[in-house]
Amino acid sequence: SSRVWLDRNMGASRVCEGSTPADRPLDSECFGDYYQWGRATDGHEKVDKDGNALNNSISGTLASNYAGAINPANLRGRFIANSAVPHDWTTGDGYGNNRKSEWNKTNGSICPPSFKVPSYTEFFTDVGASMSNLTTMGNHYMRLSRHGYRPYNDTSTTGNNIMDRGTGMEYWTSENDGSKFSRTIELATPMYRLRRRAAGYPVRCVRY
Repeated sequence: SSRVWLDRNMGASRVCEGSTPADRPLDSECFGDYYQWGRATDGHEKVDKDGNALNNSISGTLASNYAGAINPANLRGRFIANSAVPHDWTTGDGYGNNRKSEWNKTNGSICPPSFKVPSYTEFFTDVGASMSNLTTMGNHYMRLSRHGYRPYNDTSTTGNNIMDRGTGMEYWTSENDGSKFSRTIELATPMYRLRRRAAGYPVRCVRY
């Protein structure tokens, strides 16, 4: 298509690199940040290249709003874990419509100016085929990664917060789905998956 994609995941220090194409999707330097769905960049998303969180998880209290500086103040910059249904990080936007709107903005609230979080269709169309083969994935012009995810109930304080590093290949899209879920794109098929909004997945931005 004619769409222009950011060359790396949000928060990544570089484009995926490797001595062979099959090594590129496994480059931990390109995994980037792990966002809770619809949430702004505030530090909650940060992990190091070994998958250790650079913030403290917090559970038992949810944010009362969905945008800007999170309330209560003690939640700001922290990964808001939630082991209770619907496993969301806020009570302020039950169906996710406001957060979808936030992630579709191009004013730099999460993506660089003129970029936004893609819809599932935008991502699906440009991925084009299964990324289950490492070499195929490494040769794709978008330089996508196998980064894994951060569980919605992650309260670990001992590191290794990211599951399925090196195998999991889902990215958030901007799409909500009912009162409990939002959509990722899972690249092995590719197809969409319904995921809990307190979970952390990388974001790849597209120019709008």
